[in-house]
Amino acid sequence: MRRNARHLIDENHLTIKTRIWIFQCIVAFAVIAMAATSIVALHMTKRYADQVTDARKELSATARLAVDANRYSEQIAELILMGPSELSDFQSARNDVHNSFQRLQAIDLKNGPRADDRAAPSRYTRMGLLMDDINDSVERLLALYSAGKRDDAIVLFRIEIENRLDREFEQLVAKSAQAKRREVAKLEAAAGQLQRNVTATMLTLLAILLSLTFVSSHFLTRSINRPIRALTAGTRAIEHGSLQYRIGSQARDEFGELSHSFDAMATQLQMQHAMLTSAKNKLEEEVAQRTQDLAQANQRLTQVDQQRVRFLGDISHELRTSLTAVRGEAEIALRGKTQSESLYRESLTAIVARAEEMTQLIEDLLFVARSEGDDIHFEKKLIDLHEIAQAAMDDIHVLAQSRDIKLVICCDDPKQIVSIFCDIVRLKQAIMIALDNAIKYSLSDTTICIYIRSDGQMAELSIKDQGVGCPSDDVPYIFHRFYRGTLAQKRWKVGTGLGLPIARWIVDKHNGSINFSSTVGKGSTLTIRLPLGKKT
Repeated sequence: MRRNARHLIDENHLTIKTRIWIFQCIVAFAVIAMAATSIVALHMTKRYADQVTDARKELSATARLAVDANRYSEQIAELILMGPSELSDFQSARNDVHNSFQRLQAIDLKNGPRADDRAAPSRYTRMGLLMDDINDSVERLLALYSAGKRDDAIVLFRIEIENRLDREFEQLVAKSAQAKRREVAKLEAAAGQLQRNVTATMLTLLAILLSLTFVSSHFLTRSINRPIRALTAGTRAIEHGSLQYRIGSQARDEFGELSHSFDAMATQLQMQHAMLTSAKNKLEEEVAQRTQDLAQANQRLTQVDQQRVRFLGDISHELRTSLTAVRGEAEIALRGKTQSESLYRESLTAIVARAEEMTQLIEDLLFVARSEGDDIHFEKKLIDLHEIAQAAMDDIHVLAQSRDIKLVICCDDPKQIVSIFCDIVRLKQAIMIALDNAIKYSLSDTTICIYIRSDGQMAELSIKDQGVGCPSDDVPYIFHRFYRGTLAQKRWKVGTGLGLPIARWIVDKHNGSINFSSTVGKGSTLTIRLPLGKKT
């Protein structure tokens, strides 16, 4: 059987996926069969258990009815003998018989007709009719007793009540109890037989399913182990340097594909081994190239150092110029006789302006130093980008008005909220740097537009001016520290080239991007993109 099955597997070229699927189906079938058998057995066992319970309840109710009927008969006799003092016990016994009979009928009605006790409905009907006759006789007995005909009442009790309760009613109750005992015994025997049958069936089914699972797993294991051993031998051969080793499998399953890939890998390794020698020579050339790159890098570092030296010279010049101007204004104010108040005010105003320029210069230098040391703390909050842009415009509008330049926020939907998670102070600083540059290099009586929009993932703020523009050769270096374009130097003498690098650093810390485009004579556009409404 194993040989035929293996031949069938090899002949049909079953893939590993198919073999595993077949094995899974067998296991699933085994599980489903066991589960279905268990469910059916549990259902049948529960049904028999419920029937036994119901039969026992009915038997108990029948026994209770017999006890209550006997007590009822005794209470009637005591009522005749003892008089009205026993009336309350009589009524209690009468109610108990009625309630017991009603309970028995309710249980029988709930359980439904029994195939093995078809006489039960007729017995209960006869019991009901008999109880009605006895109750009528009791009423007549009470009437005779009330009329003083005690002897007649006793005769009526013995003939129509005591004898009928003792003979007919108790006989019906006894037959009912006997039928219920037979029913309980039969149900218990059936339940025991069912349990034995279920146990035998489960054990037989379990043996069959375990055998089937074992056989299928055996064939699956054999079909997988053989190609794995071949692959293991191949990997060990390659590990020991035998690159010419080939598996040469003819199988068409996944292991066959893996073997073909292994052989292709071995061929590739041989080719790569042959290429290593030539790669060694190329490596020497690359080392020489790296040496040249290092020399160029050193040259760039030298240029950066020279740029820093020039920057320090420019800073020194700016500070010296501002200090000289401050000193000159002070000396003019102090020279000679007492001057007028307007002259003093002009001198002090000029001194304050120079001091503000030096303060801004020092703040830029301090910001650059702290940013290089990553010593700047960001306190980010969720806010609408429109609010930050408006705050920046409010702070810088005086500078724009002094040059007859209008600042306008333009957006497609004025009611749209573009929420971002940012450090409000730092981001406003970046926007003000961009606005300050746009104002400085814009022509008078022009408009600077601030566009705010959102694409669903990123918020975008663009500042478009109508200024002198920036040459294309200067654009790639516009965000380099200390760099100032040629037109910028002509247009605005004062400046350090630190503003836009600081703005870019702030935007980078918000996981955003900043871009600059310009056309000489038409103006420039600076665009800031930031993630929408989430922590960065």
